[in-house]
Amino acid sequence: MIRFQGVTPTNKKGAMLTTTNVRRREHGFTLIELMLVVSILGILFALAYPDYELWMQNLKTRNFADSLQNGLRLARAEAARRNSNVDFVLTKEKPNDIADANVNVAGDPTGTNWLVRVNDGIAGFTKSDYVQAQLEKDGSSGVKVNLKRSNGGATGVIMFTGLGNISPSGDYTFEISNSRGDRPLQVTVSRAGQVRMCDPDPKLSATDPRRC
Repeated sequence: MIRFQGVTPTNKKGAMLTTTNVRRREHGFTLIELMLVVSILGILFALAYPDYELWMQNLKTRNFADSLQNGLRLARAEAARRNSNVDFVLTKEKPNDIADANVNVAGDPTGTNWLVRVNDGIAGFTKSDYVQAQLEKDGSSGVKVNLKRSNGGATGVIMFTGLGNISPSGDYTFEISNSRGDRPLQVTVSRAGQVRMCDPDPKLSATDPRRC
């Protein structure tokens, strides 16, 4: 029998607690209890995983849209700062400033890399024309892009002038999607050079600022 300060411990029914009873209460979880907890966690994870995977793919779409928007705004700001023409180039090649050839990349309306370069009107670009580039990364892998121009003929190259407008003139729309996601986005460039990211979801209210 265990005594505490001269008092004999008892349970709720008034029965005295023996050493055996106390030790039994000190035992942890049984193997069956642990297996039950693990099973429940596994079921909860299996139920939540599809929603998590969808959220991750939509996040990749958003990351890519942010990257495009930042690149376009950089091109416009550089054109105004330099009072010169600056190209935003959507391309499938890998632009950088290591060699002149890597600044002379061709535009592609379905490219997933982009380049900002100065366009001084002289044939051919050099490393000195390079401003910044962004390559597709794991954070946006699987994302697809389709650049459209309101009056047709999108080449993947948009030139911002020193006045802030664009050439060739027209309204441009970058359609950004992900086959494993359900939240496509768009980045638009008006002929006046204004850049905006929006949501093409028709369910959004006409007054919703996110709607395209």
